[in-house]
Amino acid sequence: MRAKSEKLDWTGVKFPTPLEDIDIFEENNPYVINVLVLEYDDKVYPLRLSKKYDSQVIYLLLLMSEYSSHYCWVKDISKLMARQDSRHHGRRHYCSRCIGSFYSKKILDKSS
Repeated sequence: MRAKSEKLDWTGVKFPTPLEDIDIFEENNPYVINVLVLEYDDKVYPLRLSKKYDSQVIYLLLLMSEYSSHYCWVKDISKLMARQDSRHHGRRHYCSRCIGSFYSKKILDKSS
């Protein structure tokens, strides 16, 4: 059985992958890639939001140190962002265009 990554088109993407190569990956595949970064104030901010809106969204968290950087897949954006959204306890729904949070999927869909 082939790994999911082997089914993707990596043509033109350099490794380690710079932010600008994510555009190339998006052109070759049916995914939207949004990159988030954890800043020194322990808050997560968008570093790169895709220009595409009609595909499945993948969130990556860019972890940086003095010597290297790595992307980590964010499996659940609501769990990652929950710490900094203390106004609401429970699941939040996030807009892939602005990372704005909503109490329900229905409200998120209305705002899109």
